[in-house]
Amino acid sequence: MLNNSTNIVVIGAGAVGSFFGGLLTKAGYPVLLIAKEPVASALNSHGLTIKWTNAEEHIAIKASANYADVAPAKLVLVCVKTPDTENLALQIKPFLAPDAVVLSLQNGIDNCERLQKNLAQSCYPAMIYAAIGKSSPTAVTHFGGGSLTIGTTQTNPQDPVQTEGHLHSIQQLFEKAAIPTTISENMIEDLWTKFVINCVFNGISAIGQINYSSMSKLPEIASLMEALLSECLLVAHACDVPLQADKIRTAIGYISLNWPLQKSSTAQDLAKKKKTEIDHLNGLILQKAASHNIATPYNQSIYTLVKMLEAQLHD
Repeated sequence: MLNNSTNIVVIGAGAVGSFFGGLLTKAGYPVLLIAKEPVASALNSHGLTIKWTNAEEHIAIKASANYADVAPAKLVLVCVKTPDTENLALQIKPFLAPDAVVLSLQNGIDNCERLQKNLAQSCYPAMIYAAIGKSSPTAVTHFGGGSLTIGTTQTNPQDPVQTEGHLHSIQQLFEKAAIPTTISENMIEDLWTKFVINCVFNGISAIGQINYSSMSKLPEIASLMEALLSECLLVAHACDVPLQADKIRTAIGYISLNWPLQKSSTAQDLAKKKKTEIDHLNGLILQKAASHNIATPYNQSIYTLVKMLEAQLHD
């Protein structure tokens, strides 16, 4: 099982990977952050800075650009963008220790299954409740939150005792790093809840390059968000995932109020001229809606506009 001396590898040096990799390093765990060059060299030379609301914290961190360095890891945190999931699994597959545990800290509802399809090691999904931005190759800004929810999407795990042991070990490991972590009793519903919230927020923030506070001040945007939510709820129900609409609306209100300066990850990607995860957010809603003959014109509009902005990055 995982313990205080567990070797941890964090793959992906974006906002999420850098933030949680930094906190785990600060807690004393042996952590290696795998990033592309020149980011890996910059982290080794300058360390990582976490910018909190009222302070800055500098953390010396180890980084590498070589996937072979995943070999000693007993816990691997996957923090790459959703479109890169399957390729990453194939890249690390030859090097993963047989008893390594893989935790996906990614947006979307199917990353864990896509990892598990290519890996023999146990893979689990995690949901992040945090507002974080990457302000430079070696710095992240924390806008709010910082907790995790972990669990399994397997209704009947092949080895339920092992699954329970893994999840409790991961929970204890994160909580020793002052990262509040909950084990979900219904991870599928929880993943869909977070997924729908992302579908409501991310595209609008990206199209307008606006933060959540600016979104909440416009009644027209509030109406659009409600329309997106209604479509997503119909699709979820058709997929046999009955979500709690009031719970999601409460979460949307909380995010707007408590993370006012945050822009969505989709907005951050476009600002950095990077491909977004929209195909795995509103785009996935469109796919599932089509298979159930459900009309989703609001999600279609958001998806189309973000794809238009993506296309302009390469003009």
